[in-house]
Amino acid sequence: MARPTRPEDKQALVTQEQISVPEQVPESTEAMVATVEQISSTETEVSPETNFETSVQESGQESESVDLLPAVEPVAAPVVATPPPPPEKDRLEKEVEVILEEDLMDLYLKLPVDQQAAFKAKGEETLSKIRVLLNASKINAKKIFSLIGEWLKMIPGVNNFFLAQEAKIKTDKILIVAEEEKKRALDQL
Repeated sequence: MARPTRPEDKQALVTQEQISVPEQVPESTEAMVATVEQISSTETEVSPETNFETSVQESGQESESVDLLPAVEPVAAPVVATPPPPPEKDRLEKEVEVILEEDLMDLYLKLPVDQQAAFKAKGEETLSKIRVLLNASKINAKKIFSLIGEWLKMIPGVNNFFLAQEAKIKTDKILIVAEEEKKRALDQL
């Protein structure tokens, strides 16, 4: 028999050791009432919080129906929280993402699965930091270059000069796209 885990269930727990239940089930109503009286005459504590209903009253009056089954409480289905959808990327962020992904597909696919996940997470973090830098009134190209360089250094076995060259090319392209986006925003005003 499984033990209940809720405190109120533990108080109301009536085990077979506390009550002696007859082996045979009586068929007549009088025999049922006698069995209930025998069970209720033994000293057991049942707290008022329990959901057991009995129709046998302490005054000695007998009724015809006795319900010793616990009331079943409905259990709510667990609510699964769905993560909110990621915010839509604007045009500038999409273009920066394309620039960062350029020429890296072969290197990315050669990475082990765990390093791919780490590389992707670091790339998304780099993208968000670059986006913040591009929103500033003065764009700091050195910070963008260093962010891209740190991200690319996660690729094992690649020459550092190649990584620096790739970071420089990507930084220049991002700066060009940022200038075009600012001009586009000014033309719309």
